[in-house]
Amino acid sequence: MSSSTPSSRRFALAFVTVFFVSAVIFVAGSEALIRVYVAPRDTFDARKNAFLNGTETSAAFGDSRVVSGLVDGDGLANFADTGAGLDTILGKLDAYVAMGRGRRIVFQLAPQHFALYRLSGGGKDELREFLDPNSGGLQFLRPHYRKYLFDYWAAVLRDPTLLRGAESVKKDIQPRLVDMSSDAQWRQANIRVQLHIPVAGYAATMEMRRLRAALKRAQDRGVDLCLVTFPVGGTYRAVAGKFPIFAEIRAFYKNLAAGIGATHLDLWGAYDDRYFANVDHLNQDGSRRLTREIRRRCQI
Repeated sequence: MSSSTPSSRRFALAFVTVFFVSAVIFVAGSEALIRVYVAPRDTFDARKNAFLNGTETSAAFGDSRVVSGLVDGDGLANFADTGAGLDTILGKLDAYVAMGRGRRIVFQLAPQHFALYRLSGGGKDELREFLDPNSGGLQFLRPHYRKYLFDYWAAVLRDPTLLRGAESVKKDIQPRLVDMSSDAQWRQANIRVQLHIPVAGYAATMEMRRLRAALKRAQDRGVDLCLVTFPVGGTYRAVAGKFPIFAEIRAFYKNLAAGIGATHLDLWGAYDDRYFANVDHLNQDGSRRLTREIRRRCQI
């Protein structure tokens, strides 16, 4: 027994040493990964600064379809975030209205706002980060980076040339839906539609009550609301057509907008596939066209 004790201690010491060194490498590597690869491509801090210190009187709120669908500038700020849940979107809207800057607001009405994964997701940490003017510390621990950390690692391990950082952004090629094979489109559409199916009883959820209340508060502060359902590609529409709840919630949104006297644009099927980067996000040509249309129809 006495002879095994030193061996056990050496094993324990080796284990602790390896664990500590591995942790240091992971922390240092993750921080470098965010600073070199992710941050130069990210607009989070620019949007945060525009939100807290900008002078725009028109703003857009929503998820990734708004991120890819609207070009900001000339008095219109795009405060949408990829993967944002309704709680986060409404939190931004309430804060923006409370600051008294908003005059016209483009607010996304999307079926996926009431998908199960969006309703059960977090987002409070990201909202606090977005609204906090003094946030800092390690970059990889910031909520909007932390949730995708393993995806970033996976991307870099697949293609180490990505570590060239900001310089490689200029070489990025804009994807086009029309260049994607039919099989790939159907696979992608089936995955995304299944993910985006609204929950049954969405009209009676607490989130729907919060949505109505937030829109009413904005109107009470004199804000003109333009409620928009953003366009999706043809294959996505075809798959979503198999689930009647997509048409039902769009009709519900139309009635919601009419009930509060807000402008409503349902652009679900308004754009053909040459304007899309994938089955449900616009490419650069599409975003420029949609931005012009929304500026005109929402009177921005």
